[in-house]
Amino acid sequence: MKDKKMTVAILDDEIHIVKLLEALIPWNELNFEYAGNAQNGIAGLELIEAKKPDIVITDIKMPGMDGLSLIAKVYENLPDTEFIILSGFSQFDYAKKAIAYNVKNYLLKPVNKTELCNALEKLSETKKNRNEEIQIIQENEEQKKNRHFEELLLGMSDAPAIQNTQPYNLCLVKIDSTENSISNELYKLIHEKIMLILKRHKLNFSVYLKDDIVVFLLLKNDFSKESEEQLANQLNQIYFDFQQINTLFPQLIFTFIESGRTSERLNITYQKLLQTIPFRRCSSSSHLLKMHEKSVFFNKAEADFEKWTKWAQKILDSMSLKVAEKGIDDFLKKYSFLNPEEKENLFVKSARIVSVQAESRGQKGLEWFDSKLTAALKLAFSSEELERRFKALLLEFFESYFENIKKDTIRPVRLADSYMLEHYSDYDISLEKVAEIVGLTPPYFSSLYKKEKKSGFLESLTEVRIKKARELLQNTNETVAKIASSVGYSDIKYFGKIFKKVTGITPNEFRQFYS
Repeated sequence: MKDKKMTVAILDDEIHIVKLLEALIPWNELNFEYAGNAQNGIAGLELIEAKKPDIVITDIKMPGMDGLSLIAKVYENLPDTEFIILSGFSQFDYAKKAIAYNVKNYLLKPVNKTELCNALEKLSETKKNRNEEIQIIQENEEQKKNRHFEELLLGMSDAPAIQNTQPYNLCLVKIDSTENSISNELYKLIHEKIMLILKRHKLNFSVYLKDDIVVFLLLKNDFSKESEEQLANQLNQIYFDFQQINTLFPQLIFTFIESGRTSERLNITYQKLLQTIPFRRCSSSSHLLKMHEKSVFFNKAEADFEKWTKWAQKILDSMSLKVAEKGIDDFLKKYSFLNPEEKENLFVKSARIVSVQAESRGQKGLEWFDSKLTAALKLAFSSEELERRFKALLLEFFESYFENIKKDTIRPVRLADSYMLEHYSDYDISLEKVAEIVGLTPPYFSSLYKKEKKSGFLESLTEVRIKKARELLQNTNETVAKIASSVGYSDIKYFGKIFKKVTGITPNEFRQFYS
């Protein structure tokens, strides 16, 4: 994008000097624009105040007001104006006075084109750098303010946002589309348009932007009727401007909801608005929904969410996809009368209940809800497609949940086996000790181990020890007593008894047979 042109004004009482300067400056090459000229100080001051040029080339000696007096006056009201002083006098006293007003460019007549162009380029670069620094500072301050506002909305900060319980309105704008999705580039463009609208109204506000959600805060002076009316007028003006965005992007649908006057904590008000606003609107006679219209989108099925919660618990306990599928089919049949928007909002709330239930059981449910379910439902634009996606996603989630639960169930058994293989030679290894290591009570661990391995823990331990003893008897010349000790038996007679029980022969008979 091409930089905005710098404007230049020329002040000199000799018209031929003005014409010469006009001819010497390569306007297009330097990206400058001519702001005009004047032949005396008073007219020059009027020109500067009217046009506010970025750079002024001025003579020292002019009728009405000399150059230094003019610079002093301009400096009071327009301190960012840059000056190049021209003079036929070689004394540097004039330049010294100009330095007090940050004027560093002093050229002697007759003007040299190279020196003039160098001075203009230097001033242009300086001014651009200063403007960029100011913009960065302003942007950083704005980002800091918005970040603080976001922390207050999300309950991440206890710092007071509003002093002395000053009344405010919290406004939330939800951005939806009649198309399949909204690109990140379009979101950015919409956000920029919304920020321009809010800044144009010069309201005392903070803004939180997050893709399809825009939240802004409007402060009130008091709870008086006059303050209420004033704020209502401001909101109507903002509401009207949002319709202009719809003119540019007719596929967009804005849901505009405001809290009404309140002084409660911001995060509480924000959560109330989030609960009120529909998950998504995909069609509407009016593309901009106002507060008084929101009741149209309340789900008729909300009263049944307690039943749905109990149903979710039942499914998660059942560990059965057949039970899950039947429950989903019954649910879809019960609410088939809802329109697509109501149905989608119902599905989202219902799926969130399931995800929260899963989280409470130590499984990842909210991640699935945020990354998969909501994204997939946004791509459905018919009742049939919504139902198909909802059922498929829930069944997929339940299947994954059941598998993870099974994995979590056998994990302690695997840990126990791993510990056993490493410590079978320890005399003090026991079911109680291993149960503590895997984080379970001895009775539950014993039951879980037997269910998974089809044999008890001590039976498995004995099997591991005797298998190792057979290897040592077959492949080493170690005594039976030493082998017994190395596989966890301190009593050689007990070792011999267990060995014969498992293999049918004594340790010595085993060694003779395989020697």
